[in-house]
Amino acid sequence: MAQELTSNGFIPHLKKLLREKDGDEEAVGQLQDPAVEKIVDGFMSFKTVIFDQHPDIFNQLAKEQKPKFLVFACSDSRVSPSHVLDFHLGEAFMARNIANLVPAFNQLRYSDAGAVIEYAVSQLKVENILVMGQNKCGGINRLMELPGDGSTTLLLYLLRTRSKHNTLTYHLKSRNQYVKGKL
Repeated sequence: MAQELTSNGFIPHLKKLLREKDGDEEAVGQLQDPAVEKIVDGFMSFKTVIFDQHPDIFNQLAKEQKPKFLVFACSDSRVSPSHVLDFHLGEAFMARNIANLVPAFNQLRYSDAGAVIEYAVSQLKVENILVMGQNKCGGINRLMELPGDGSTTLLLYLLRTRSKHNTLTYHLKSRNQYVKGKL
């Protein structure tokens, strides 16, 4: 049974259950995909190294969350706010999107960012809001290159920001300089 706590024991056990239940070879084959195995390995590592070793923390987090920060960050896979800012579980409420955009308030449009802010401030009592960006942001770069014809979903998403900041160049938005307090 101890072997089942690792992905090496978990995956074969899951494959066996799938075969017995459905005989679904396609689902079993998907479990052998390296990307799926990475996810399972990551989860099992989290479960055994962190979750199982700190039950008091997770019992408290299950009851409530009291984050001190709301962080809007880019979806960029190279930048993880929790890693960069050393946040622990429960310390920050996160919202991520392309180019870490926070559009102007409008109850009828762009309600996702507004809902995040409203919930974080009114329900979670967050007092600090950080919009975190990084140099050479691909979303901002793409924004500065896009034609204004509304031809893609990404284009429509980014154009609402460009219309507000159309006098800035990509170079000005993404200078390759370190400025204290900015990432």
